[in-house]
Amino acid sequence: FALVAIVTFIAIAVLVLLLLPMCAMTWLAPYWPLVKYILLAVALKKFLQMVLLDWLLVDGGDIVFPAVFSLLWFIQLFLNFVIGLSTAVARAVVVVFVAALSCCFVDFTLLPEPLVSLDTAYYSLLAMAYTHHERRNPIKMAAVTVLNGWVHRVHAPKHQAAIELESTVSQGDEGEQPAVASQPSKALLRVRSRFNLYLTLHRNPEVRKFRRREVLPEVKPSFTDLLRGGGSSRSRA
Repeated sequence: FALVAIVTFIAIAVLVLLLLPMCAMTWLAPYWPLVKYILLAVALKKFLQMVLLDWLLVDGGDIVFPAVFSLLWFIQLFLNFVIGLSTAVARAVVVVFVAALSCCFVDFTLLPEPLVSLDTAYYSLLAMAYTHHERRNPIKMAAVTVLNGWVHRVHAPKHQAAIELESTVSQGDEGEQPAVASQPSKALLRVRSRFNLYLTLHRNPEVRKFRRREVLPEVKPSFTDLLRGGGSSRSRA
């Protein structure tokens, strides 16, 4: 904003100096002959281009008088060398003015694509737009919402299969009874528990060995052990 204010103030100051006769003649007098010749060359070039070349000597894109057209075309090329210096200066002034204004905005840049990263403001805007589009892409959000309707919710709804509320039942003189929570069937709980178990074992193969305890082989007692056991029981008796 400060840069825009400064540039606007300078432009207004130059315009005021040009409109005031005393100030304008003071600093413009040394350059007035040069400005006069440049303005004369520009006026002559535009007259040759618009009146003679585009209107009298050309009919529907076809050259009517080639000899005269070539002569005037050469004169126009010669005038371009005279106007070239002033045009370059004017171009430099315009480019500097536009560049000064572009520093106050972040939605466009004058740098070419390989040097865009040097414009920190514009490059930051591109990064923010890319990140926002990646996270808030409407097509992506719509597809994910169709596949899973709970994905964009902070808290998913409670699981309704585990506990279902029964409707109120009226019982004669006792009046309406409050809703009672009914437990799901044991078969449903068993199927759900097995599914969760299989899913956990599939995702974590290293815990499969801990699913069941290792069963030691059963050792049958020998005849000697039976005798020892009988002797010990008799001695105890």
